[in-house]
Formats: sequence, structure tokens, C-alpha cells
Amino acid sequence: MIRVMVVSGHADERSRLNSILNQWPEFDISGMGRDAYDALNFAHSFKPDVALVDENPPILDCSGMVLALKRWSPNTKVIVLADSCDNQAVLKSIVNGAAGYLLKDRDAEIVPGINWVYRGGTLMGSEVVSRAFENSSGEQGHQNQKQRVKITRKELELMTRVGKGLSNKEIAAELRLKDGTIRNYISGLLQKTGLRNRTEIALYVYRSGIIGNEQKISKKTLV
Repeated sequence: MIRVMVVSGHADERSRLNSILNQWPEFDISGMGRDAYDALNFAHSFKPDVALVDENPPILDCSGMVLALKRWSPNTKVIVLADSCDNQAVLKSIVNGAAGYLLKDRDAEIVPGINWVYRGGTLMGSEVVSRAFENSSGEQGHQNQKQRVKITRKELELMTRVGKGLSNKEIAAELRLKDGTIRNYISGLLQKTGLRNRTEIALYVYRSGIIGNEQKISKKTLV
């Protein structure tokens, strides 16, 4: 069962998403909220697996809500519901830890999108990734990325799989390692690169052009 929370200031939007999600027995709707207060209360009480957050919520902006949600419930995967991928709300939300975005006019993508993010995947295109990094380049949390970092072959294999959306268990199975070893590798990567979470590792992978070029890179400096 996947616990899903919906946050939107529009009653018709909440009703529409409720109707879509109720058709699927694997979803448990943990809460239908209109603003950041509702979102944080639901996050604290129910610890939803996935939160669908409108890009223009009342009271607190979307990126601020994402940041607050990730602090209150770090394991909740946040998806931004956007009118367009070409806006600052989406980019800032991704930088603050959102797993990606879904366009509001594509109902058919909602269910597979939730399932994909729940399994550890990300929902973002390469252009969004590039813009997100351009917009985050001046932030304190990313200052370490200005340094040149040596990535080992094993770390490269791990980063590639995180970028493809694999869970720790799936990565461990592919690399024939224990789950705890994968967690340690990820912690080490976060410390080494200055990144903050799996989503930023995925962004880093796409930005660096790693996927599809693993054999050429093998062991090189990535920034």
C-alpha cells in the first residue's frame, strides 16, 4: 500500500486527483490538504510515502513547502504538479528535494509517476535538470560542487543506478553487495560531492552526462 498525500489550494483539483487515486487499490489517501499547514500536519501524523504538491499553494510557496516536508518527513517523496516545466517553482522545488514533477493536464501519467517515484525513481527531463543546476549554482549547499571530485569505478556504478531510479535493494542485487554497503556508499558520495540526497545524485548524473557513457568515463574527474 502506497500512502499518498495531495496538497492543492483548488478544491476541484483535489477532487479530480482523489477520483483518479481512488480507482487504484494500491493507494491509500493519507490526506487532502489545501496549504502548507495541512501538508505539515499530514506529514507529521501519517508520514505519507508520496506527496503531490501544487506548484502554487497558498501561504507558503512550493519550494518552501517541499523543503519543509523533507525536513518533517525525510522519506516522503514529493512530486510537484505543474502547469509547465519551464518555471521557477519547479526548478526551485527540485533543488530543495522534490523527486520531480507531473504536468497537470496529463492524468495518464499520475499513477505510473507515483509508482516510479515510490520505487526511488525521479520524474524530470534533462533540460529541467540542467536548469535546476544553473539555478542552484550559487546556493551554499552546492558550493562543494565547484571543487573537482574523483569518482571511483564502484561509485560510478552506484551513481548510474541511482540516476536510473533503482532502490538500494535493487542496486545491491545488481552489484552483489549488501544493502548496508550501498547505504554507506551513498553517504560517502553525498559527503564527497556536497550533494544532499538521492534526487541530487540523480541530477548530478544527468548533468554530468554519465548515463550512456559509463565505459568511457570509468574513472575520471566529475564536476
